[in-house]
Amino acid sequence: MSTGRSPALSYHAQHHVVRLELTRADALKSQTPNSDFIQRATAKLEAVKAQGKIEFYDIYEDRFQSVWTALRNAESQPESTMISFVLAGGAPRIKGLTITDAGEQKPGILISTTVPIDVTSIPVEWIRATIFNFAKQKNMMATVFMPHLQSALLRIAAGEVLDKVHIAFRDDIPQTQADGKAFTVIANKTRHEVCVFVYDLPGLQSDPALDRLAGVVGKAIEKMKDSGSGEILVLKNEMANIIRSAMVGPERIGFGMPVAVLAAMPPFSAKAIKKFLSFDVAEDKMSATVSKFDPKVYSDSAFKMTREFLAQQLLLSDLQGDLSDELYAQLQEAVSKRENLDGKVAVNGREAAAGAEPYLHFNYKEAPKPAETDAIINIRESQQRAIVQAGQFVAEVRFATPAKIGMNVIGQPILPPAGPNLEVGVGEGISQKEPGKFYAEYGGVPTYEEGKLGLVKSHVHEGDVNLKSGNIYFEGPLEIKGSVDVGSVVRVKGPLKVYGSITGGIVISKEPIEVVESIVTGPQGKIICSTQIKADFIENSNIECDGSVVVTRSLVSSDVVAGDYVQALAPDGVIGGGTIMCRNLVAAANIGFAKGARTKFIVGVDHKVVRRIKIREQRLANLNAALERYKKEFRELSQKKDAQLTSKHKQLKETLKEKMANVRPLIEQVALQVESVKASMTYNEDALIAATNVFASNCQVEVGGQGVVMEADTMACGISARKRRDSHLCTYDEIKSEIEKKLGGSSTEPAPAAEEKKAS
Repeated sequence: MSTGRSPALSYHAQHHVVRLELTRADALKSQTPNSDFIQRATAKLEAVKAQGKIEFYDIYEDRFQSVWTALRNAESQPESTMISFVLAGGAPRIKGLTITDAGEQKPGILISTTVPIDVTSIPVEWIRATIFNFAKQKNMMATVFMPHLQSALLRIAAGEVLDKVHIAFRDDIPQTQADGKAFTVIANKTRHEVCVFVYDLPGLQSDPALDRLAGVVGKAIEKMKDSGSGEILVLKNEMANIIRSAMVGPERIGFGMPVAVLAAMPPFSAKAIKKFLSFDVAEDKMSATVSKFDPKVYSDSAFKMTREFLAQQLLLSDLQGDLSDELYAQLQEAVSKRENLDGKVAVNGREAAAGAEPYLHFNYKEAPKPAETDAIINIRESQQRAIVQAGQFVAEVRFATPAKIGMNVIGQPILPPAGPNLEVGVGEGISQKEPGKFYAEYGGVPTYEEGKLGLVKSHVHEGDVNLKSGNIYFEGPLEIKGSVDVGSVVRVKGPLKVYGSITGGIVISKEPIEVVESIVTGPQGKIICSTQIKADFIENSNIECDGSVVVTRSLVSSDVVAGDYVQALAPDGVIGGGTIMCRNLVAAANIGFAKGARTKFIVGVDHKVVRRIKIREQRLANLNAALERYKKEFRELSQKKDAQLTSKHKQLKETLKEKMANVRPLIEQVALQVESVKASMTYNEDALIAATNVFASNCQVEVGGQGVVMEADTMACGISARKRRDSHLCTYDEIKSEIEKKLGGSSTEPAPAAEEKKAS
């Protein structure tokens, strides 16, 4: 029922259904739905669940989003158009109802009932919500073919007991075309059902139109009978009710069209299960015996003692349990002799059993499982099962013979008694938050020796870090007895030593990183360190280090940012190609390439400030690009005549005006931030670049904020941020002591003295 105002939420207390009423004007207020509706529906059903009235509930957020979008796009509808739809629903557990996946051979859902379901006490809405809950968990909800579901619900309401009734997916039903028709009638000879696909809802709202539809359905039924089908029931009233109610739902604006409606089906053949047996439950609730037995039932042909019959009789009394072969044989013998069954045990409860043979199971070695069935697991993350992180579940005491939870005949679980104890010592880094369950207090490598579980903060990884081994995240020292391959991630807090190479990987460490062989990250990889990075050589790499970067042989064609210095140790070492930025010093035998790629040096700057400038400049560029894009779109719309503008165009113009008005102050704000950060830049007056052999002239050099141009390749020289003899260029010998001081007492050995070349 309409509330007279929208949007409006309403809750049906008997059916546990939340409905939402919306107008198109409501949807036009924002591109995305107001999350308040979801929160209110969730809060209401959560409270109902807490009261024990329902076992589950579902919020149909995806459908809500789709309906909202469809309402916004329904340009032919006035803004006053109102629709109503189910936003959420829940239900208690329904005994005797089973829903399963039909499988790949015949995709869909199978519905079974072990006893008739009384819809006066268990509304059809609960059954529908339970089916939708199963379909939603299996990602099937949007594709359930509603006429099949309607058929199953009608049969349940008529008292039938269903045995794996199939509900197909809508995608598996033959597609129909409107071809200008108001509806299409499809006969299913296998199911003996007739379905109607409605294309023109308004055209079928009158009684004459529905009568014409019923006539076409009747002709389809006659054809089915001629081909051998039995009696078929026309569902004229049910069909009319669904078609008329669709006019107040999302179908009114075209969402979910065509409407598929069940029009005819076989007559109901309900065979309600009579209650022949009553039971007394023992005081301990672990057995149920037959009571008040009337021997006259032996003359009723429906009384047949089978396992299925007995299970149904127990369910009618809300009982369950284990029917042993011995008990069943005794009952069968008594029935065959037509004895009085009073006092005969019909079912026993299931005894709980303690576990046996305890052992320590290492949970951290198991591959992680997705929280949802369709969740994506990163293979590199799931492969690494040698290291644990802080708070991770490490191990638990299990039993080779698992404990068994019991259950009495009224369905209440019985917890098993405690099994034999396993003494596990708790070592450093491990906490036992509850008996038999152990968690990591920090990252490390679990060890279990002599009955004691602990963590070691150092780790040696044997072999390469690749897709097979998985990524490594570790809080302590790490040694990798191999290489770090393309796509791999290594993140540590302690010192890292790689005995092979780093090729295309991402490596991050707070402590020093030492690579025995090479670093070649390529454009997809990166090395980030807070202290020092050392390698034999670095090529075509991205390097960021708050401390120093040291290579034995060469550092070429790389982008390097260092907070302290960059050095090549070998007598013929080279630093050239790419961009080198650091605060204090660049030192090598050869700086740049005499004949080769150009090298850019920015020395004597605060790399953190430079990084902040780049981030803000990129942000400013993005904002300017967005403003230009808005202006262009606005100009295109402004060039259209009023007659060419739809309501959507007019709304877009207003939106663009608002965006341009909002982005302009942001541009001004970010521009001021850029200037402010630039003003905070400090330069190191003691910054140096030095070459003991050749300093190539094709280098682009900025030292201490001063640009310096080399006129020619120069031997054994350096460039200083502070002028010496009115020039930034100096001999290596002049600055050797300063270099040794910056490097902590070591420097590259200078080559023989050569004639100095001038720089301007």
